[in-house]
Amino acid sequence: VYDLTMYPTRFDAWASMSLCKQSKLEKRLNAFETIDVKNFLEFADQAINCFNQCLALKKTSTIVTEFASFTYHLHSFCSKSLKQASENMSMENFAAIEERKDKFLDISLKCFTDVSQAITDPTHELNLSKNQEDSDDNHDEKWLYYFMLGKISEKKKEPPINYLNHYLKSAKYLYEDNATY
Repeated sequence: VYDLTMYPTRFDAWASMSLCKQSKLEKRLNAFETIDVKNFLEFADQAINCFNQCLALKKTSTIVTEFASFTYHLHSFCSKSLKQASENMSMENFAAIEERKDKFLDISLKCFTDVSQAITDPTHELNLSKNQEDSDDNHDEKWLYYFMLGKISEKKKEPPINYLNHYLKSAKYLYEDNATY
């Protein structure tokens, strides 16, 4: 935060801030404690704003992948919250969380689509070979991009051929990497 007050356009500071806020939220999700949905989503908005600022400065496949995974987890949190507390929730709150849930899934879809397209399109802005900041580990995560696209396709109730094709691509990349699965 102090660094950003002095240098508001420093990519590394925004990336660190984004990942730190993401980590805090994920720890809260994994703590098995009761979570106030409204407060949690307000803090999630802060993290999303940090990711958006970071990506406005520079897009790397690492940050896009983290953002995609994070928003997918937020989607899952909203789905779980709606299922658990739907009877005790006002219609306004229910509708607001339902809208956020869909928004999170759309963000995740866009991000995973971007990183998956970068694999095959050498002119894509996220092309892994052009981003020196991205580690070689991202090249090994190709399977993850397609696996998550398959999960998102299922959640969006797309035809089975769509998500099955994503899962097949995911399995192909796992096989090519000699992964144990």
